[in-house]
Amino acid sequence: MIRNFQKLNSINTALLMVSLLLGQVAWVRADVPVNMLPSGGVTQFKLNAKSDKAHVKVVPVTGQTFNRAIQATTLVRPAKAYELQVLCPIAQPVKKGDVLYATFWMRSLASEDETGDGVSLLLFEKVGPPWNRSIQLPLTANSDWREFNVAFASSDDYAPRKAQLIFRIGYKPQVVEFADIKLVNYGDSKTVEELPGTKISYTGRDANAPWRKEAAKRIAEHRQSPMQLLIRDAHGQPAANVPVTLNVKRLAFDLGTAVKARDLAGDKVNQLKMQAKIKELFNCVVLENDLKWKAYSPENKPLIDIALAWCQANNLPVRGHTMVWPSWRTNPKSLKKQYENDPTGLASAIAQRIDTIGSTFAGQIHEWDVINEPNNHHDFIDLLGVDAMSHWFKLARQADPHAVLYLNETGVPVSGPGAPVYDKLYEYIKQLQNSNAPIGGIGMQGHVGWSMNSPEQLWQIFDRFADLGLPIKITEFDIGVTDEELAADYYRDFYTACFAHPAVNGILIWGIWEKDKGYKPEAAIYRKDWTPKPAALALEKLLSQWHQPITATTDTDGKINIRAFHGAYDIVIPNQTSKPIQTITHTSQSPVIQIELY
Repeated sequence: MIRNFQKLNSINTALLMVSLLLGQVAWVRADVPVNMLPSGGVTQFKLNAKSDKAHVKVVPVTGQTFNRAIQATTLVRPAKAYELQVLCPIAQPVKKGDVLYATFWMRSLASEDETGDGVSLLLFEKVGPPWNRSIQLPLTANSDWREFNVAFASSDDYAPRKAQLIFRIGYKPQVVEFADIKLVNYGDSKTVEELPGTKISYTGRDANAPWRKEAAKRIAEHRQSPMQLLIRDAHGQPAANVPVTLNVKRLAFDLGTAVKARDLAGDKVNQLKMQAKIKELFNCVVLENDLKWKAYSPENKPLIDIALAWCQANNLPVRGHTMVWPSWRTNPKSLKKQYENDPTGLASAIAQRIDTIGSTFAGQIHEWDVINEPNNHHDFIDLLGVDAMSHWFKLARQADPHAVLYLNETGVPVSGPGAPVYDKLYEYIKQLQNSNAPIGGIGMQGHVGWSMNSPEQLWQIFDRFADLGLPIKITEFDIGVTDEELAADYYRDFYTACFAHPAVNGILIWGIWEKDKGYKPEAAIYRKDWTPKPAALALEKLLSQWHQPITATTDTDGKINIRAFHGAYDIVIPNQTSKPIQTITHTSQSPVIQIELY
């Protein structure tokens, strides 16, 4: 489709030179595509301004159909994303309505984004105010080269060098590369719809994908087992032909969401809707920010106490997030001022922080993220040494003798299986275990972007960490994409893949309501008016399947033999009462459960 660029470029350059001699621009309306970028490929792309926050260079590439790329390194996130852009002005004129087609490849070598992906924004815009844009498209890529094909119409007339193709890079520190960049003008010979665009998806999305049968097999093996009930009448004799209903009270798999303490403590309309939705869908919660060092103070403790009391009243265990987030930028500014050159003082301040937050809420928090995101946030570790991590866990155990203690990491399990973050996380956990730190679980945040691991890749990642003998929890799951059907399908398949792996003990979403997701509203599953997005409908349907009531009738010996999910069940005898007569817990080791009728 796209060929003979050099020849076309020469012809159109000649036409342009003639037109310039005549004092006007010749707008090319060719039936063949016109290359809009100057010769030289990626070498023509430059950083928009000198900056100590980023740099770009051309690097060699092997193993691809292209042999070089423009590598853009963001060192410090600027105040505004547009402050750092890699751009190239067009070499040919374009007319309003012309159909343009951008094709390129992108990958990420390193990223501090919570998804683990490199992040950019593709733009085609006017050079200078008012910066009119014809396209503005978010881009993400992991360590594998990803091809992009983007068709769009020009929003205005532009002479050569009066519009530019841009890759915005003013985001969290990262190293991204762009290669084989082409911009072609089809004029009016094509429509946007006729040109093939990049359709983001993931392997295994198909309804008949082979992994689905394997997942069903694994779920039956690891999440279910035979259950035997023996129903006796009031005289202690087996009760035959008695109908029994078992309602799932709590699945033996954590299903939760992040929530603000004020939303559990308040009685405004949206707060009540949040509370109702939590009780409808979830069996645990995590307080999103209230317990972080930067946010917590004795003044807000009464609000937290009310929220924790609400959770206790509704049988919702609470995760604590987080004791130590070990970087200057994620903590009170006073810490850096006081302790940047005082390791002893910093160590003492951290110890006091762990003791205060841990002991204050001991008995009310069932799990703690002791350390959060050490791969990207390691200022404290750099200053105090890696052994400090083990010490923090031991201090946490002293402060709270019973909570399960986690190391929580970002970029997992969402980065490609070969990403360096996995090696670093594995190394951290081994170091903690070797030093007898009381680590009880691995927190994998699960912030998903446009790069989505297949279910088989997720299993591969979980298999590796299962060897460490610790449970894995997805602690901050969300999907930050604008394709709502894609998000819905991946919600269903991500949950299914996790439920199918025996090392995974739960999934918590990092907030469900659009109004609470101001920085990333596309990741919410309920809109501002609480109408469900497709992802919410997919999740509700899946959870409903896992919580289906079981109905059965005793045989002549008063027995019921069924296969059931592990968890707690309310037993109801419909012909006696609609209220549960007993609550039972079913595990793979459960003996015969005896129930007496009164």
